[in-house]
Amino acid sequence: MQIELIKIDQVIPYENNPRINEKAVAKVAESLNEFGWQQPVVIDEQNIILAGHTRVRAALSLGWDAVPCFVATGLSDAQKTAYRIADNKTAEFADWDKELLAGEFALLAELDYDMGFTGFDLEDIAKINEALLEFEGEDDLEEELEDDDLDGTVASHVKMVNLYLDQQSEPRFRAMCDKIMAANNLESITDAVVLAVENEHKNL
Repeated sequence: MQIELIKIDQVIPYENNPRINEKAVAKVAESLNEFGWQQPVVIDEQNIILAGHTRVRAALSLGWDAVPCFVATGLSDAQKTAYRIADNKTAEFADWDKELLAGEFALLAELDYDMGFTGFDLEDIAKINEALLEFEGEDDLEEELEDDDLDGTVASHVKMVNLYLDQQSEPRFRAMCDKIMAANNLESITDAVVLAVENEHKNL
């Protein structure tokens, strides 16, 4: 596959693109800043976008002047139209294994990595709490928190995520994180959550 770097003003959005992507632009821009270009924009021989409208809009929002593109050749007009639809639609057939996803978030927390770069916001992460609580029940969680020594180190990031996603404690815990970030001038939600877990542990 040959990738070409093309000036962004020469890449043409498809005028009848049916995908509404305004809400995704900011998240994709964050991803581009963090990971760089890992997936090229797909265009046809006339530089009209087949796949990648959101990535191009995100690049524009960042002030970037060129995007990596793959030129798809030999497609009929019908195939181009179908490909644009399929590129967006096929992703909707996939689903998440919530228990495995919870484990991936726990791993990111253990590595002290900002989970916002996954594209999930805190509300999204909270939605997987059922899988987490099934994976490690609330009673077991409280017992382990009582037994463990959270001494200012990240002694249990897995428990940190589980505690955050507890349905009953989540609103109070999220408010605590917001206050901690403001009081300590923190930019990383992970750092705030570590401090919040320590506070939460003291109150158990």
